[in-house]
Amino acid sequence: MRRHHILVGARGGSGTTTVSLLLAVAAAGHGNVTVTGHDPGEHRALAGPSDHDDAIPVSIGPRLRLGSPAPLSDDQVICDLGHLGTAASLPPPMHDGYRWLVVRGPSYLALRTALATAWRPDGVILVQEQGRALSAVDVADTIEVPVVATIPVHPDTARACDAGLLVHRVHRLPGTRSLFQLVSPTADPTYENVA
Repeated sequence: MRRHHILVGARGGSGTTTVSLLLAVAAAGHGNVTVTGHDPGEHRALAGPSDHDDAIPVSIGPRLRLGSPAPLSDDQVICDLGHLGTAASLPPPMHDGYRWLVVRGPSYLALRTALATAWRPDGVILVQEQGRALSAVDVADTIEVPVVATIPVHPDTARACDAGLLVHRVHRLPGTRSLFQLVSPTADPTYENVA
């Protein structure tokens, strides 16, 4: 069965595009993956240079491609819908996938924005900054869904993004272990807090 991972940021600048690409690389360890979303150009830029800069779909790594999913050919689809303020439509619960809210900070404004919508994700992927007053427990208690993965804001991740080498450096970046657990064939991330 195809498993979809839909990612939506609480606010702009949450890191949803970066997290979606990291999650896609992790998923590619278990089968074919397609990354799709509201701005394919951003995914392509983070993935690095390509011989076919304008072509969609395009391979951006082993078993990993950018573009529209091919019918029945991909084991997993990672979809970046942008953020709550710009997403054209937010998906209802899915029998074959998960809906993740990406929260950076965690910031009070991100939680306030998340609470202002009736949409509830299956879990939160926290892009954690040092020195914030709120914690992963505060996020889970406020939104009433588990924090399923925590990715620290780290200079190595920023450098990989700036160099267009994110796909090639995923295994060396801090905090990616929790994303790999989300896409493991044996994981049930909806009920297991791996933060």
